[in-house]
Amino acid sequence: MDYDKKSLMVTVWPGDTKWQGYNLYKSTKQDLSWINEKEIIVDGIKLEFLVEPYLRLAHFQSTIFASYLDRTYYDQNLGTDKDKCLALWGDITKEWKRPTWNELKNKLLTEYKGLVDKDDFEQGFTSNFEDSKRGYVHVSFGYEVTAYIQEKTFRQLERKGSSEKQDDRLAQFISRVIDTIIDKIV
Repeated sequence: MDYDKKSLMVTVWPGDTKWQGYNLYKSTKQDLSWINEKEIIVDGIKLEFLVEPYLRLAHFQSTIFASYLDRTYYDQNLGTDKDKCLALWGDITKEWKRPTWNELKNKLLTEYKGLVDKDDFEQGFTSNFEDSKRGYVHVSFGYEVTAYIQEKTFRQLERKGSSEKQDDRLAQFISRVIDTIIDKIV
């Protein structure tokens, strides 16, 4: 729930793992133009649509922290080009063991200077990895994709539906929102 926007948020994370990223950049039939869309339409209802490229830094399959990519850098250097995104994915998406962390930091902060906010990344990486007993980090490059269902819309769906599973209109609508997002991506 986004209380400031008075919206229910439906979020998916394509590219959240190495395998997902491979399929996203290698197997997707279309380009990545969907990342620039600002709205989607589900059942005739316009929903705000927000796509944020990011790096997921994980340990034991759990996200420890995420570093969002600078959108200006992303648009200028990667944009909707799957091949450029695949090249970045191939360069950074992997397990980085502690002895290679300086190489990772060099890639993200020097080789791809401007990709992530240097101060935020250094602070997050230091506190979550370098100052911990963790011996590796899994890095993946993906997207946080969110559709916002306005309060007015979800309240109407709640009133129209019943509490019976087969007639939960809000749940059915959320399912169609997810299907619409997936259809855009693939």
